[in-house]
Amino acid sequence: MNNCEDAYELTWTSGNSVAWTYRDCDNGSEVSLVTIDEGEHVLYEGEGTDLNISRIAWDFMKKFSK
Repeated sequence: MNNCEDAYELTWTSGNSVAWTYRDCDNGSEVSLVTIDEGEHVLYEGEGTDLNISRIAWDFMKKFSK
């Protein structure tokens, strides 16, 4: 949908959790797939995970906010 041109790249890792990102997409957009190992629907660090999922999501999205 975003007409991404180049191959995706590994952009983040933490243990078995990873993010793969296409960077060269229409209108300066990026597309990422983040896979959180055993992440379930836990959003905050200390709530059954050592990752702050809300922070990871915001760090990605804030690049595109106006």
